[in-house]
Amino acid sequence: MLLKNDKIKMVKDIGVKGFSVGDEFVVEEVNENGSFTFCCSAGRGLMSMKEFEEFFEKVVEIKKAWSEWVSRVDSYNVPYKFKTNCVTVIVEQNGYRSQSTCKPEDKFNLWSGINLCLAKIYVKQAQHNLDTILQLM
Repeated sequence: MLLKNDKIKMVKDIGVKGFSVGDEFVVEEVNENGSFTFCCSAGRGLMSMKEFEEFFEKVVEIKKAWSEWVSRVDSYNVPYKFKTNCVTVIVEQNGYRSQSTCKPEDKFNLWSGINLCLAKIYVKQAQHNLDTILQLM
């Protein structure tokens, strides 16, 4: 059963120029007769459930659970904590918070995500320190 805002993916070529297997679409409205409208970057369309079943599948997004907070120290021996859901990493250090999210086409790497978050935090800390110095001038 399809609902409004469900994502669907083409799994078999429909023979329409500009559309490829793997393209994803969003269901806009489900009609009483079982047909539905969908949209994509190329515009909108109407499809029957029979067409859907032959050429498409529903995209099932698995929500990943968050880990518990884990404490570590960075290369400057300053403590930080992080948590992850194997897609996104959130890092907190010295009252600053940053997050990094892996793109679907990339392979998740926890330590790359943590290092990126720490780099963002270092920039935030440096900017805060600079702002403080400029206020004293």
